[in-house]
Amino acid sequence: YHLLFPPTQEKTYETFEYDLSSLSSLSPSTSLPVLAALDNKIELRGYSEINNSTGLSMWLGAEVLSNFLLDCRNAQLIRGKKVLELGSGLGLCGIICHYLGADRVLLTDGDSDVLSNLRYNVRENVHTSFCDESILTEPNDQAHKTERVGKMDDVMVAYCNDDGKDEQEYMTYPTVSCPQHIWGKAIDQFKQSHGMSDVILAADCLYITQSLEPFWQSIDQLLVRSDSNGGTARDDDESNTDCQTGDGILIYIMKSSSAAPLDMVLEMATKYGFTWTTPTASSSPHGKMSE
Repeated sequence: YHLLFPPTQEKTYETFEYDLSSLSSLSPSTSLPVLAALDNKIELRGYSEINNSTGLSMWLGAEVLSNFLLDCRNAQLIRGKKVLELGSGLGLCGIICHYLGADRVLLTDGDSDVLSNLRYNVRENVHTSFCDESILTEPNDQAHKTERVGKMDDVMVAYCNDDGKDEQEYMTYPTVSCPQHIWGKAIDQFKQSHGMSDVILAADCLYITQSLEPFWQSIDQLLVRSDSNGGTARDDDESNTDCQTGDGILIYIMKSSSAAPLDMVLEMATKYGFTWTTPTASSSPHGKMSE
């Protein structure tokens, strides 16, 4: 009987669609033919309303950050860089970074359900040639084969078999991964497996003040940073010697009214040795922080 509490109806996923036709003028990425086969659109599975897990919904911050990345003035921040996104949610920003020509993209989340859906979205929008085992071995949806995936397969076969091009141009290797990362936890293990990153992205993922410390602990350990001599310090981790030299950058945006107060975020940034700038362009996020 359900006199007081009626049975809960399972919510059905919705589809969010984003036009990325502008990417062809921003990036020489070899994955762009795949995006063209998908009609230059990213389609993401999620909820329009916040469910039990906030990461299964699309947040305004992710949309604003994606617009920032697609601005021709900012695309160079991503191209050829190693990118880590914290609290990736549905995966919009990380997938865009892949098509902008990032050298490597890590889309992470701490929630298992969010991570499973995130991997689904990556498989729907990134060809398997660029995906590592964390995405391809997801236990759910193993029999999954959609029209979009078929289009990606078709274009990659045609692209790689084009006799008029240098075969070296079409060599692909895994550049996109969706590992689990809980802020402040097992950071050394994560760094050993995935290395450090030139750019870290975070959009609308800080809500409770208790998460500020572990959030910055992860950033402090996983973002490449310059030493006082102008070189790049990586905690003497030899596995990370392929990172770009120069300052690591955190691009952080908060658009949710329930986000942790910005002054507390910046106070913690100062504690960990970061400086920040507040972009003036209307398309820019709250701040771009560097260490």
